[in-house]
Amino acid sequence: MKKYFYLLSLLFVVACGTSKMVVPSQADVDRGKDNFPGLTLAQLGEGQQLYTQYCNRCHPYKKPGSRTAIEWKHEIPEMTTKANHKFGDVINAAQEEAILRYVSVMSSAKK
Repeated sequence: MKKYFYLLSLLFVVACGTSKMVVPSQADVDRGKDNFPGLTLAQLGEGQQLYTQYCNRCHPYKKPGSRTAIEWKHEIPEMTTKANHKFGDVINAAQEEAILRYVSVMSSAKK
């Protein structure tokens, strides 16, 4: 019985500790158009999907608000290079840009 209690406790801690992805909204698109003219909700959604698909392969997800847009501008290319070296060119330039758009715009979202 103790074994099950510990297992349930561990699952609860893990479930509560996981961060939820910030889902982009039209307000995010409107805010992001200053830096990304022509930005669409679909583009932000694509960036979010790619971010969740690739960025946790090596480390836990980082919340977009954990860095500024300027920091992400340096971080994403560096991480893309590392991922492509480790996994064999899995992220192309267009996908890298989509991820950068997502984290940059969402980094300034109201929390």
